[in-house]
Amino acid sequence: MATVIQIKRSTSASAPSISDLSNGELAYVQDASNDGASAKLFIESVDSSSNTVIHTIGGKYYTDIVGATKGVSGTAGFLKFHEDTDNGTSSVTLSSPAALGADVSLVLPTADGSANQALITDGSGQSVGPNHSGSGVHRSGLAGSREQHAV
Repeated sequence: MATVIQIKRSTSASAPSISDLSNGELAYVQDASNDGASAKLFIESVDSSSNTVIHTIGGKYYTDIVGATKGVSGTAGFLKFHEDTDNGTSSVTLSSPAALGADVSLVLPTADGSANQALITDGSGQSVGPNHSGSGVHRSGLAGSREQHAV
C-alpha cells in the first residue's frame, strides 16, 4: 500500500500556527486574494531544544523571487534573482559554464566595496575583496561596462 501524504491548505496568506499542525505535517497557504503572490509551503518540526517550530520550505512566493535551473544536455544551469515587482521585471542571472573540470565554489567577502572596485578571485576559490594587494587588477572601463568578467 502506498503512503498517503496530506497537506493542509488555506486560501489566506497567513502562516499556520503550531496548533494547526502536527510534527512533520505540511501546510500550504495559497493567498487566493492576491493571485498567489504570497503562496508558501510550511512544515512543522522541532528545533535543537525540542521546541515546536513552523518552517517555511517553499512555494510560489520564493519561486517568483529566485529561479534555479539544473543544467541539462546542451544547457548550463543558472540561478536567477528577480528585482522587487514594484520596481520592474529585471533580474540578475548567475550561470555555470557548460563544461567544468571540477566543482567550483566562490566565497564572497564579508562586506561590499566602494565605487569602481572589482571583485576578483585568488585562484583558490576565495573571492578577494576590493582592497586586494596583488597586481593585475585593471579598473579603467569598468564603470557602466556590460562586459562579462570571470570571478
